[in-house]
Amino acid sequence: MGLVEKLGVHLENREQLSPFAARILAYIILTGKISTTFDDMVTILRASKSTISTHLNHLQDLKKNSLYHKNWRSQKIFHYK
Repeated sequence: MGLVEKLGVHLENREQLSPFAARILAYIILTGKISTTFDDMVTILRASKSTISTHLNHLQDLKKNSLYHKNWRSQKIFHYK
């Protein structure tokens, strides 16, 4: 997960984000047009659902990411704004 970590450090400094919020944003950016699901982030970033949820909500408040639902899959999909 070296690239996520490197981009996360850059975003942490540039955007004044917490270390983990910066890693989440880096991961979302690196998934590109594919986007990512909440469950993917729990698995890939190896963090609790609560931690990821808290930081995603903060990023949404800052308008750094957006969320949409795919009704047919009942999943929340996140992508970079």
